[in-house]
Amino acid sequence: MSRRTPAQAAREASLAKESREPTLWDMFANVVACTVNGMASALNALKAARVEPKQIESKPIEPVEIKPKIASIADASLVTRTEVEEAVDLRAKEVSTKEMRIKEVQRISRVVAKPCLIGPAKGPTNRAVIELTSGPVRVPARAKKAPKQTQVEKYEAAARELLNTHGIRVRKWRSNMSGVAWELLYRDGSRVRLIEAPKPKGPMSVAILFHEVGHHVIGLGVYKPRCLEEYHAWRYAIDEMERRGFPVTDRVLTRYRRSMEYAVAKAQRRGIKSLPPEVLAFAKV
Repeated sequence: MSRRTPAQAAREASLAKESREPTLWDMFANVVACTVNGMASALNALKAARVEPKQIESKPIEPVEIKPKIASIADASLVTRTEVEEAVDLRAKEVSTKEMRIKEVQRISRVVAKPCLIGPAKGPTNRAVIELTSGPVRVPARAKKAPKQTQVEKYEAAARELLNTHGIRVRKWRSNMSGVAWELLYRDGSRVRLIEAPKPKGPMSVAILFHEVGHHVIGLGVYKPRCLEEYHAWRYAIDEMERRGFPVTDRVLTRYRRSMEYAVAKAQRRGIKSLPPEVLAFAKV
């Protein structure tokens, strides 16, 4: 076996090193070497290009004169536009922080602006000045409108009023379009006025109810014969409806005419000798 020389051993070691895969340590060493070489090259370049800084001439800062605030709105007529703008800018600088800006916006939102002209009628300093009056804006509350009353509610209210005024009690509300009126007389002299009638839901039922109330208003048995009492009771009902603005329909007038014709015919069948002049128009020849 031949012995290797040191040169051959070094060459074989370098070949073995190149043939094997690089480790993390090898890569880290290469990175450090590149970084060091790059920093050295940069420092040499900076030293070669070094330039002495020039002397900069310093100028004195001129003092800025700040104008005082406007004392009052009355002095605004003597202030030029530039001075007003400076005063506004100064006011804006005071409100620099976020909290104060929020408060300023809230205050301005409650301000009522009233324009007014201050200063001479003619001249370069004449301008509109806004007078600010702080305080919350008070809007007058609208009066709530009462709900409109329906026609049925008007009928019911009128019926209650008549019944309470004349002391009449409804013994029974009828389901048909008929009615009756009577009274009870007690030994102590007291009277109880009673009626039966349909509930006031329309012109016809209202007319019948008012007709029965009319019997008590004019007085039961006051007018003779019976057909004359019917006539006055119907006239009271129709007049009361017209006075209250309730519609007197053709059906109501037809019911009035037929009721009177029936009452007059009944009186004639019973042998009445002469009819009152008020009911002659309803007599059949």
